[in-house]
Amino acid sequence: MTWLKDAFERIADDMPERDLAARAMAVHQRRRRNRTAFAAAAAVVVVTALAATLGVRLLPETPREPAAPVKPPEQATIEVGVVPSTAAAPLFVAAAKGYFEQEGLTVTPRIVISGAHAVPRVAAGAVDLTQTDHLAALRVIRAGQPFKIVSGLYEPGPGTTALVVKAKSTIRSVADLEGKKIGVSYLRSMEELALAGLLKKAGLSLDDVKLIESPLPDMAMQMAKGRFDAALTVEPFVSMGAGQKQWRVLADLLTGDFADLPGQAWMASEKWIAANPATLAAFQRALVKAQRLITSDPGELEAILPYYIRMTREESAAIKRGAYTTAIDLPGLRRLDELGRRYGFMKGRFDVKEAVMTSR
Repeated sequence: MTWLKDAFERIADDMPERDLAARAMAVHQRRRRNRTAFAAAAAVVVVTALAATLGVRLLPETPREPAAPVKPPEQATIEVGVVPSTAAAPLFVAAAKGYFEQEGLTVTPRIVISGAHAVPRVAAGAVDLTQTDHLAALRVIRAGQPFKIVSGLYEPGPGTTALVVKAKSTIRSVADLEGKKIGVSYLRSMEELALAGLLKKAGLSLDDVKLIESPLPDMAMQMAKGRFDAALTVEPFVSMGAGQKQWRVLADLLTGDFADLPGQAWMASEKWIAANPATLAAFQRALVKAQRLITSDPGELEAILPYYIRMTREESAAIKRGAYTTAIDLPGLRRLDELGRRYGFMKGRFDVKEAVMTSR
């Protein structure tokens, strides 16, 4: 996988100039400031006109107990690893709406293949937090790395994680995958674990297929070139590829034992968490606002996806959706850990509470 490692190292090196996500974020922030200034001016005109017309004197509100002061972030600028997918949307919405700015934070997104791939950068301090799936986090922490899951992010819904094949492929069932090549975003992923479950039902195992790593945005192109026969992918790529007739869905990955498992989360090093409690709290408050906004107004998700993924607004509106949450599902995490052990992804019993940041 040298070519993949080299490609992403070049992306990381050139990121200040080439990071589409960071540029899109800056555009959004400029537009937000312009809209805010206009709205504020309009509000002054309306209030002044009403007061003059009605002769109403605005009275002060009833005094309230002062809120506890919020500590400013210890680190005003942070770099965050994100996987280009639907799951990452709250971070970009929070930036576009100025929620990070309100918390005194400047957040720069850095594209990563996965949380597992981002571990060396997080450990070195090049990235402060990273998006990850819960399985990758468990594997890293079980291996002795000093990291913690700091909050939930996204729970996948039906059809949001799928096994796909070429639109005109002769593969018609999971059993037909024997001896085939399958694209995965990274090895030992949540998607690969679910694939192991599907293969077992078809009388196969992971030993009967060959897995090839490919970044999520490149999978359709790599499949078209014949690099692999099937792929494990997530939204918005599932719907985009199907809509463009590049592939068709062979199976929903997250069904049966794999339904309703914890999806994506945020992970950081124990050292960074201990040194930056106010920074982390500010980051989480901004994300909560963004998650609530996306949940209440689906149009926000449709609008933000094309700013960090190459897709149209129409394609964005057609995707299947999961749920955004900051909660950490401990029972689900225990079930995921058990499935990981059942299929040989991890060994030995483990208290999943040790993987989660304790309340400060």
